[in-house]
Amino acid sequence: MDPSHFEEKQGFHWFAYAAVLIAIAGTIVAAVVAFTAWEEDLGIVEACWIPLLAAAGALLVLNILSMRTTIAGNRLTVQFGRFFPIYRKHIAVHEINHSRVVDYRPLRDAGGWGIRFGRFERQSCRFLNCRGNRGVLIQTQDQRYIIGSQEPERLQAALDAARANGGSGSAA
Repeated sequence: MDPSHFEEKQGFHWFAYAAVLIAIAGTIVAAVVAFTAWEEDLGIVEACWIPLLAAAGALLVLNILSMRTTIAGNRLTVQFGRFFPIYRKHIAVHEINHSRVVDYRPLRDAGGWGIRFGRFERQSCRFLNCRGNRGVLIQTQDQRYIIGSQEPERLQAALDAARANGGSGSAA
């Protein structure tokens, strides 16, 4: 297997999914209560639009609660979205000047998990993370990124291998 190839799929913590399910259940219960209290006879279309809208919103939220990080060829890609991508960031390996494994504080440094902007080591940084407090700090000419990972050492090794195979820039 090519040592520069890397793929990691992550999901958010279970409580994020539980919050979505609770919100869906609450919306459906509220819709049922509202429809039973409604004095007019509602048709099937009118009776179903709120639960259908809630289900569509839930699918959208559940879709975005997934992060996939890949290194293939000379490109690092971070994508949010399980069924269809909501956000995708490509970084060419040759644009990476420096990278290293770091521990960070998601709440304090970035305000939480997801696609965030914050500060790390007193410099502005873009955070792409899903869970945990470990990742790889990547510096390009224009931007600093922390890519959250459950396997940051493996991600760093794949970045080093990809850079050795064709990217330019100094290794960490």
